[in-house]
Amino acid sequence: MTDQANATNQTLSTAHALLQGLPATGFDDTALLAFYEQQLGKVSATPFHAEALDGYWQGRILSIASDIYGPGTHIYASCGLSDPEAFSGERDAGLGYELMVISQGPADWALQVIAQTLYAEVVNEAGFLEIVEAHDGMTTGGLDIGVAAPVNLMITKAFAPLPQTLQSAAGQVEMLVITVITDEEVTLSRKSGTPALLKQLISQGVGQLSDLERVLPKQGGLSRLWSRLTG
Repeated sequence: MTDQANATNQTLSTAHALLQGLPATGFDDTALLAFYEQQLGKVSATPFHAEALDGYWQGRILSIASDIYGPGTHIYASCGLSDPEAFSGERDAGLGYELMVISQGPADWALQVIAQTLYAEVVNEAGFLEIVEAHDGMTTGGLDIGVAAPVNLMITKAFAPLPQTLQSAAGQVEMLVITVITDEEVTLSRKSGTPALLKQLISQGVGQLSDLERVLPKQGGLSRLWSRLTG
C-alpha cells in the first residue's frame, strides 16, 4: 500500500473515531470529516450547537485546529449544509456547499459570525452559494456579533491554501469562506467587484483570514442587507 493510501486510511479511521463522539445527525458526514481532517487540521470531538437553529437544522459547527494560515490558525466549519436529505430539491449535495471562517486562535466572535451566517441561510434561505456564483462573491455589513461595532463580511469561494471543493457521494460540495472586512473594503467591492477586493487581500497577505483587530478600528455602520437576511 502506498504512503498516500495509508494516510487516507488513517484519516478515514480518525473520522470514524470522531463520529463515535459526535451527536447523531442522520447525515453520513464521514467523507466531510475526513476531508476536513486531511485538508485543514485536527477536528475537535466536541462540536458547537447553535440553539437558534433548533428545529431547522440538525447540522453542527466544527472546531478545527489548523496551521493553514500559519501557527495558531483556527477554523470553524459547518457540517450539514451538504446533507441531501435535509435540503432535498436543491442541489445533489444538499445546498451544495459548506461554510468556514478562519481566525487566529479560537474566538467567540468567529463562532458568532458563522452561526449567524448559518441562520441566514438555513432559516431565511439567503441563497449564499447562488449569490456568490452569480457575482464571484459578495459583501455585506452591519452584523452584530457582540463586539465594539458591527462587522462587515465578504463571502467567497475558497482559494489556496484552502481546499476548494469536495466530491462527495451525493455530489460536488463547494467550500465558502466568510472573511471580516473594513468599510473601505466594502466600498472597494461595490465599486470594483468582490474579485478585485479578494485579489487585494491576497496580495496584502490577508487572504481569507478574519482578523478582528485589523478591521474593528475602521468599522462603522453600513448596509442593512444583513437585517433583511437575518430578520
